[in-house]
Amino acid sequence: MNVFLKFKSPEHKEAYTQDHALHLQKRLRMIFLAFIFSVITLTIMFLMEGQSVTPAAAVFFPTKAAIILILAISIYFLSKKNSARIMKHINKINVVLDIMLSIVQFSYYPLVTSASTKGLGAMGVFTWIWANGFLYSHSLYLISNVWIRIVMTILQFSYFIMFTFLRETKAVPASVGALFTLIICVGWIYTHERYERLNFLEKRKAYENYEALKKIFDDVSQGIAIIDKNNYSSFYENHSLGRIFDSQAKVDWKWLSSRIKVRKITPSIEVIGKSRIVNDTENDGVIAISFELVLNLLFRKPHFI
Repeated sequence: MNVFLKFKSPEHKEAYTQDHALHLQKRLRMIFLAFIFSVITLTIMFLMEGQSVTPAAAVFFPTKAAIILILAISIYFLSKKNSARIMKHINKINVVLDIMLSIVQFSYYPLVTSASTKGLGAMGVFTWIWANGFLYSHSLYLISNVWIRIVMTILQFSYFIMFTFLRETKAVPASVGALFTLIICVGWIYTHERYERLNFLEKRKAYENYEALKKIFDDVSQGIAIIDKNNYSSFYENHSLGRIFDSQAKVDWKWLSSRIKVRKITPSIEVIGKSRIVNDTENDGVIAISFELVLNLLFRKPHFI
């Protein structure tokens, strides 16, 4: 993965976007919560301010709630379909959704809405500002594309800094603080996304190693099974095992394991400590590695039979 968070392998990129159905379900629930919040905010605003609501705000907030509802309905129908056509254009669909959500969650104060701190003390103003900042930062989770998330954060800070210089007499201290916060926020977003992808690569590597071992076991002529030592359920059975036993019948591993006794291991090996295994002949290094793999797995939760 490079500095622009792009995967070097096309297979990794494809695998990273395969969970679109689950991702759409998550976004659907989050957008539905955003719609409920918008309706509650709109109701409280009209009840408290009444006739003092500006014409721009009277149009903006209902339009915002309507757009959120339309997005929720669109995502609902997309999540119900899992066709190849949708999979082919899923990245473009996510970009369009991200742009629409960015327009909705963007704060247009002071052009469209207004804010009054009359009747609030210093602590009240601080709490109000903190609550709004916390709400905006978490609304960024609605946007899946990390670069759109970063761009919208920069645009929002730039928008406020511009009006700070236009309307405040002492704009420099507030603007410097906002710029410092912007740098920290962008750094956090980038770092979080980078480590999310690195975590995915680690899990993908473990999965690919598992698939490689599975392919090796499938090609072995002997029957191999991985059994849970607690309840004797089968994690894995290779193809040869199906030819040894009736493939349609379920093997009673608890009964079978109670009747298995190891008489001899060839070539002979010596166990040193709990995990390291050394062959007593220097010419069988590869076989010793194979036995080390099998016996290490044997002493863990899965059991080889």
